[in-house]
Amino acid sequence: TGLGDVAVRAKLGITRNRRVAVALLGELRLPTGREEDFLGSGEVAFKLLAVASRAWGPFTSHVNAGYFARGGKEENDAVLATFGFDNLVGQVVTVSADLVTQWQVGSQRFHLPGPTHFDVPFAADVPLMNIPDVRDNRIDGSFGLKLTNRRGLTGVVNAQFPLRSAGLQGSLIWTLGAQYDF
Repeated sequence: TGLGDVAVRAKLGITRNRRVAVALLGELRLPTGREEDFLGSGEVAFKLLAVASRAWGPFTSHVNAGYFARGGKEENDAVLATFGFDNLVGQVVTVSADLVTQWQVGSQRFHLPGPTHFDVPFAADVPLMNIPDVRDNRIDGSFGLKLTNRRGLTGVVNAQFPLRSAGLQGSLIWTLGAQYDF
């Protein structure tokens, strides 16, 4: 337990009307968490995204595209793209779905160690890990629900799952959240 890396975000609205909105989103990640305790990356990172959405009544589509500059010597930068929608299906229920992608820039910086050779009790080469040595080009699906009541309380549940294998990654990521507007 402890404080992890701190992210500072800013969004600049470019244009907005009843149906279309366009903005720029910047995120600076500061290495405030201890890397030794797996609470932080140990490096500064920066994201810059263009964000656009279009509404058709209760249905809203959106696209985000940008660049993720990672500061580590063993981490690759990435091009990011997300496509999705939100749909108000009732007075209190919103359904959302997204295709979340991340495409590795450049050749692989992190190299996995090779197998270790043992002579005793018999000669054998043993791999030290079973992480696939592939490019980190990720494609994930995301599905969520948002429930809102008239008193300002909103509950959110979301699941993100890989659609393309890209090295070390979870098979399912759940998110639960609550927000109160006053």
